[in-house]
Amino acid sequence: MLIPAYYSLVQICRRDERANVGVLVFCPSKGFLEIKTRIDLDRLGTFFREPLNGVVEAVSAIVYRINHEKFYNCSQLDRWIDKRGGEIVLTNLRSMKAIKSLDEEIDDLLDVYVPQG
Repeated sequence: MLIPAYYSLVQICRRDERANVGVLVFCPSKGFLEIKTRIDLDRLGTFFREPLNGVVEAVSAIVYRINHEKFYNCSQLDRWIDKRGGEIVLTNLRSMKAIKSLDEEIDDLLDVYVPQG
């Protein structure tokens, strides 16, 4: 059974460059909201050609907020995403059709969009 859901990429944004460091999956009909990250400071430092002081803490703060906020629909989550500032950003929600469990889908999306060191 296909489950309508949405995903967003968690990105570090410096200058005009962005690097994916995580994935958020939201399925309002199932009450599912999860965010997973994969931060490889060596890979990111090479990509941005500079040290990334405070990145782990900044991403952890986003994860904490997502885990403690209540979002009941896409518009609420989209508004929250749009208000985000700083070097850790989330992309606008993109629709997806989950074929597997949502836990498996988020792991697959993480593997596709966030390279492992």
